[in-house]
Amino acid sequence: MPENTSHTDALPPPELIAPVERQPVEPGPITFQWKPVEGAEGYEIQVARDRNFEDIALSIAVEPATRRTVRGPFEDVENEGFYWRMRTEHDDHFGTFGPPAQFIVATPEMLEAMAAVASRPDAEEDYGPVAELFRAASLEVRAEVTGSQDYRDQEEEMGVEHEGIEASQILALTVVTIVIIGMLVAVVFQLYGSTTANLRSDVAATANYPELRETRAQAQRLLTQFEAVEGEDDVFRIPIDRAIDLMAREAETAEDTTLAFPSDEPASP
Repeated sequence: MPENTSHTDALPPPELIAPVERQPVEPGPITFQWKPVEGAEGYEIQVARDRNFEDIALSIAVEPATRRTVRGPFEDVENEGFYWRMRTEHDDHFGTFGPPAQFIVATPEMLEAMAAVASRPDAEEDYGPVAELFRAASLEVRAEVTGSQDYRDQEEEMGVEHEGIEASQILALTVVTIVIIGMLVAVVFQLYGSTTANLRSDVAATANYPELRETRAQAQRLLTQFEAVEGEDDVFRIPIDRAIDLMAREAETAEDTTLAFPSDEPASP
């Protein structure tokens, strides 16, 4: 590959069109687009994993066109950031590389989530410290994925200082906290249901107390008072103790009575 040499007749690098501005793309072949440079005989596309292009992932010469679909290290990665830049070939010499652009190879799930967040009308609305924590965690993830200092600067602007706690740990702790809260809520509802059932049982058991007291009072009256029997003429009710006493006396009287029978012997003169 030609060296990065500079000549007085070198043409400027093309203007990059896509992907730029940390645009997320799905894993697989990526189509690079740029504006043509008049008089260009060809271009060189260079892709790296870092902003300084010390970790080169791809370097390829292309024809003088405005786009090129490239297969490379983008097919077997997920949620990883890359930088790309171009330079122009003219008269068998290459000019200098232009400013790089950044893109992120993201999974379809992450692309959908990012699109949902970006499309929210209240994306910039303040929801308090919890939301700020999630925003900071999101910035940290993107900083780790892309290696961009811009995200670190945004973290500092938010007043967040990295203390060695990874965003994955924060998210895991959040999930565990939500699960624990859910379990506590389930236990509270179970205790509430049990207490309510016991209370209903007690209420049902005590609902008949007035009738029970009335029945007992009526029975006590029938067993302990003198009164006429309703609907019966000359029939009276006496206390049960008095009735037992009378029956006992009648029994004793019957045992003491001697019965006399006629005799066949003649009577004495």
